[in-house]
Amino acid sequence: MLKILLLWFLIWFMGRLLHNKGRKPLFMQAMIVAVWLLGSVPYIVFIMITEGQEALKQMDLVDHPWVLLSEALGQGCLFLIAWLLPKKLEAASIDETPEVFS
Repeated sequence: MLKILLLWFLIWFMGRLLHNKGRKPLFMQAMIVAVWLLGSVPYIVFIMITEGQEALKQMDLVDHPWVLLSEALGQGCLFLIAWLLPKKLEAASIDETPEVFS
């Protein structure tokens, strides 16, 4: 239940961050859900490479913090990308265009 509330907060915060920059947040919000669902994959691949397939059958709550860390790193990368995006510039109207060739 707490992870779902955290997911809702992350989606809301990403939407607010990108909306304040004048951008549409739908793609990045979908990426938050994708990283949340697939965030454990890098850790599972790491366990398979280092300890073999038998270790996957013995995963328990001891491994859960590492899965959360993997998901948090993915979410952190998404928020870093969103934070580094510049504000979307509005197109200037014809009346506001400076006179360059006068």
